[in-house]
Amino acid sequence: MQRRKFTFGLGVLATGSAAASLTGATLSNTVSPTADFRVNVEGGLVVEKGASFPDSDGSATINSFGGSPDNSDVEFINSTNSDSTVFNDLDGKTSFAAVADDEQNGALHIGIAIPFGNIPDTNGSAKSFEFPELLRVRNNSSESKNLAVAFGDGITGTNGTDANASTTSADNGFAEETEGNLTNPAVSATGSDSNPTQLSYDEVAEMFQFTTGGNVAAAISPPGSSTPGNTNQKEARSFNFTNDPGTIDLHLNVEISTATGQKIHDYVSEESLGIDGGHFALIDQIFVGDSDVAALNP
Repeated sequence: MQRRKFTFGLGVLATGSAAASLTGATLSNTVSPTADFRVNVEGGLVVEKGASFPDSDGSATINSFGGSPDNSDVEFINSTNSDSTVFNDLDGKTSFAAVADDEQNGALHIGIAIPFGNIPDTNGSAKSFEFPELLRVRNNSSESKNLAVAFGDGITGTNGTDANASTTSADNGFAEETEGNLTNPAVSATGSDSNPTQLSYDEVAEMFQFTTGGNVAAAISPPGSSTPGNTNQKEARSFNFTNDPGTIDLHLNVEISTATGQKIHDYVSEESLGIDGGHFALIDQIFVGDSDVAALNP
């Protein structure tokens, strides 16, 4: 089984009333995410494709990163499409790639692809991938905001000083529905080690870290954990975001531990994705808004 030909992909979305949206993961010979990308953005904020994408139709290769990730470059594609066919532009990609259209908020379609051969297992070492300046957020309000990204609608700080956001209702951003011909979803609240193998909320959150400069230690999204559970779902910090100049580009850092990577390999094996292709979702929305946690640059 020549897994190097497969691609592990995921779509990232962004808007609605309080946030941005991140799709699921896709594994197949040709990447074709089918999730309904939704974005939830707080009033006054606008989410759109980031600065790494070309202004006009076409593509650009970016190979400068803030840290030392395991991918050397990313092809950023500005699509001529404006619906779910945007993701057709990722078909056949065997290297790191991202695609987006020119829409904003809930209408934005944006996705990334990661070669499946780069996903570690317990025989390898942890991997860190970076998609620099993937999302741009604009503050069109008349006041500054402490910008943060979360996977649940508790981003406004309604939980006070609690360590956790609410992720047990339908308002969480984790994909827990079975899609297509799959037997089981890849995500559940607390995860499972085998039959079915599932990632927990914490494990998925740890994989996808949104930063303002590529430094994972200063991520403005929940820290998650490399062990199963649902205890680290409140954003750890925020970014003080004024309306002058009012624009910030967010990097997406993908952090995959060997334990999490092994679970992905196990899930792919259980669902026969390495043989038949197919896709599975991890996240279907993210929330972008004003937070009450400490700001990076108060």
